[in-house]
Amino acid sequence: MISRGYLAEGVESEYLHKSLNEKIELLQCKTPADRTLGARLLANSKNGKVINCLINALMVEKKLYTKIEICNALVSCGHRSIKSLIKIIGKIGTNRHTRVPEKEFKKGVYPLPRDIAGRTLVCFGQAALNELEKVLIGRDIKQLSEAFR
Repeated sequence: MISRGYLAEGVESEYLHKSLNEKIELLQCKTPADRTLGARLLANSKNGKVINCLINALMVEKKLYTKIEICNALVSCGHRSIKSLIKIIGKIGTNRHTRVPEKEFKKGVYPLPRDIAGRTLVCFGQAALNELEKVLIGRDIKQLSEAFR
């Protein structure tokens, strides 16, 4: 589990003293657990730079627990994360959808790389829907096919 970025709850309390830049640097470490720690330490941040760093980390992350922690951190940063997540819908991983589906998506396992941004947006509820409506007028088929999946 450690190789997939698992980090026990509470471990981060030993690292709260780190500066913002040190926390951000953890997102780029070679060790998945360090990247998980970085994401956890950046949770609830009010600094706009943090959301961009978390989005960039999410776009390249391959390890399960680290990816989950990055998503949790983005949600904890609040509604300021929504627009950034919408921009990356359909851009992470292999997007198999070429058109908006006609039937309901019932896959329940986590994570699906191609729709991790969409799955994270669900946590914001109505606030995300208000922003997603703007995607409807867009012309990016990958984004449309994932946003309304």
